[in-house]
Amino acid sequence: MFLECLLIFTLKIKGSREAKFFSITVLLFICLKEYSKSNNHKNCENISFESVDFALIEDDIKEVCKKLKIGNIKFKVEKEDINNVLVKIDDNGNYEIIVFQGFLNFLIYINQINGGNIREMFLVTICHELGHIYYDDLKKYIKRVRWSCIIFWLSIVVNLFLLPEILNMIFVFFCWCIGGVMCDIRYC
Repeated sequence: MFLECLLIFTLKIKGSREAKFFSITVLLFICLKEYSKSNNHKNCENISFESVDFALIEDDIKEVCKKLKIGNIKFKVEKEDINNVLVKIDDNGNYEIIVFQGFLNFLIYINQINGGNIREMFLVTICHELGHIYYDDLKKYIKRVRWSCIIFWLSIVVNLFLLPEILNMIFVFFCWCIGGVMCDIRYC
């Protein structure tokens, strides 16, 4: 929310080019600082579970983490009724896999309707999230955000000081093509 407000403020500044340049530079550094948290997860330690809901698959999760050589992961359940499971990086730079109560309710519902194996479905979902950790998807996303901020900043600078608007759009497109900002090679 703060970054969006700062961006709107920056774009609405009336005044000299120097003031706009300064504001955009401050915005760039704030974006870089915001998305620069790191994590060293290439060890198999510190796998913790904050809920008994993981008891059914806890040993399997630890085995998968050991095979993938990933660690520093906290598993927890949020009590919101959202049908989702996600990975995030906490304030200390460690990974958290969050399972929402709505997803657990969905698994129970599927089991009642189809007689499916809750344990297997839950384990497959958690392993999918562990794959995001193994491939460093969050850090790659952060790098793409950094490149986007830098390209945005450069395009503003080019627009303010050097080139007309049409050439600026060509510049942004060129940076986008060269920089690999938009997607991971696994999805191309």
